[in-house]
Amino acid sequence: MIISIDSLNGPVHEISNLEIVGSFSVDGDARYRNDLSQLKYYKGPRHNRNVYMDLNKHKHTRIQKSGENLKLDFVLKWISENLDRLKVDDSQNSVRRLDPEFICVRGVLKKILSTPFTNQGWLICASKYRGTIYLCSFDTEQTKTNNMHMTDYQNDCCIWGRKFEQYLVSNTPHEDPDLSVPLNENEEFCCMFKANFGTTSLFYGAEMDGIYSQEIVQDTIVGKNVQFVEMKTLFFKKLKKGKLIEEDKKLLWWAQIYPVGIRSIICGLRTVNGIVNRVEKIDFDRSRGDIKAKEDRNKSFCSGFLEYIKEIVVEEHDRCMYKFTYNPGSLSIEVEIMKPDPRSEYTFLHRWYIQRLNQHI
Repeated sequence: MIISIDSLNGPVHEISNLEIVGSFSVDGDARYRNDLSQLKYYKGPRHNRNVYMDLNKHKHTRIQKSGENLKLDFVLKWISENLDRLKVDDSQNSVRRLDPEFICVRGVLKKILSTPFTNQGWLICASKYRGTIYLCSFDTEQTKTNNMHMTDYQNDCCIWGRKFEQYLVSNTPHEDPDLSVPLNENEEFCCMFKANFGTTSLFYGAEMDGIYSQEIVQDTIVGKNVQFVEMKTLFFKKLKKGKLIEEDKKLLWWAQIYPVGIRSIICGLRTVNGIVNRVEKIDFDRSRGDIKAKEDRNKSFCSGFLEYIKEIVVEEHDRCMYKFTYNPGSLSIEVEIMKPDPRSEYTFLHRWYIQRLNQHI
């Protein structure tokens, strides 16, 4: 079945009732930790337009990110340990056993929100369990090919983004960033968010670069009035009308920060060789006029696509796996309904998770 994305128009909904309900860390060995050990604090430069950050520093001694595809594993682990925070009240007599209609990671929402104006294809699988639809993203064949043939410069750009973060975050608000240790790309701090998108309830995990805070966050981030920071690097070149960033890239960045309530990005303006000499704060509230119409189109598509998924994904996970593949060339989505296979690379609802939910609910 093939459906045009132009037919998936819905209301222009907004993310509302955004709430942090938990968090976890991923340590240097890519292991899940139920703590705040990887929470980082933003430490901005004293003079934003007079900095020198060599993003190649310790490049060859960095610890590269594990190549294992963790799918939705860490989000499922967090849910399995915190079911009471998501369980539907028995008095509601709901078909769903967990409150959210959709469970995923922020990256899935970013892909959906970016669809109408991106030239990148995507592949998202859906499985349903007890009324809740789980979404998980996988690499398309084109993405796998592109990754295998990345140039040295493309690889460097990926490294530079993580290295820029290391220059601007510390383990506590009272110490400076530690650049003496190699960058460990496995380390992450992730927050779990609940939100509504129109009438649709969402639950998703998102890696967060750091927070603005002069005080150490103790025990939990839930209920704390924290402000998150997002950091990016950008090759500095003069654009028309004094703009720093092309419209398409700005729209892509918006799709990443919008689901987690961030309104600005700390941007390191770098040379082609990976040297940052200037740091700018891009405020999306003040400068969003140039992409407002496209934002609304993205929200309309996201709304329409989520409603379409609700209509299509009706069978339980042990009967059907649903595969959605976006082809930007034809502006269409191919829908494939597959038989479940525990050995399939697309299987992501694990038996241990289902057993845990069955025991608890």
